[in-house]
Amino acid sequence: MLTAALASAATGKPPALPFESRAALASHGGIDDLAFDRWKRLGIQPANPCSDEVFLRRAYLDVIGTLPTPEEAAQFLSDQAPNKRAALIDRLLARSEFADYWAMKWSDLLRVKSEFPSTSGPTRCRPTTAGSTAIGNNLPTTASRASCLVSSGSNFRVPRSTSTAPSKARPANHRAKPSPHLHGARAGLDGMAVFFSRIGYKSTAE
Repeated sequence: MLTAALASAATGKPPALPFESRAALASHGGIDDLAFDRWKRLGIQPANPCSDEVFLRRAYLDVIGTLPTPEEAAQFLSDQAPNKRAALIDRLLARSEFADYWAMKWSDLLRVKSEFPSTSGPTRCRPTTAGSTAIGNNLPTTASRASCLVSSGSNFRVPRSTSTAPSKARPANHRAKPSPHLHGARAGLDGMAVFFSRIGYKSTAE
């Protein structure tokens, strides 16, 4: 910061900010419009846009769960295109790591586990595989939720059937999980449990 202050004094320009940019805060879509309107009504002064260095780190960690390589960082920071941030997001969304990383996040949310059945081994179907495919193909969440709720078949071959597989230990709790996890609502768990109470399982040659 001292070096930046000395350079500013020598050039007469304001010092560079390591975490913020001096770009004007502007809306980039409907969600931003809603946020700006809410801040205005609440009397909140929004923070300045972040610097390119901070944006680069956040974008990589949020979208694909890892940091950029030195070469990727240098390429982005040297780019002078005005839309380079949007272009970076598009590139990250097209990478295979995006689908794998967010399938893992959804598996955590849906409590994907491997201990039921307890004999599951490396050949058991992994729900994250189907999740990666769905996310990579940009499947809408409504379609993804519907496919989970109506799925049936072997959980070795049909990953989504695992999402509503009944538990021998806590059948009521397990059958109620589609409510908070797929619909974002914790109310009416008993009703959801009743609705899914007829879900069963049976042994197969697998």
